[in-house]
Amino acid sequence: MSLEKNENKNLEIKYNDNIKQESPDLDHYTKVFKGEDSQPTMSPEEKSNLEKRKLRAWRVLGWNGFIWITIRIVLYKTGLVAITEASEVIFLILYFISFYIVLKLVERAYDL
Repeated sequence: MSLEKNENKNLEIKYNDNIKQESPDLDHYTKVFKGEDSQPTMSPEEKSNLEKRKLRAWRVLGWNGFIWITIRIVLYKTGLVAITEASEVIFLILYFISFYIVLKLVERAYDL
């Protein structure tokens, strides 16, 4: 009898150890659920610096659009490019390609 009880206790201990190893850390989930997450928040100074960098980035992207509109108008006025649907599509594609490139450069330059 005592041998069986001893084996049962050993099996229970192994079973409990396996459950502990497989179960996730519930404390983390309860903290996140309650809003006590350990993620640091930004200081007001960091927030204002981030807002300034975002405004500079939007200015750069705005100038990119202005330059493309100016180039398009100059090319149409001088007659170097005819005003057709194909030219509009090509300008649109080139604009989005340049927008993507400038966006990536701005993200890298202003740490966004």
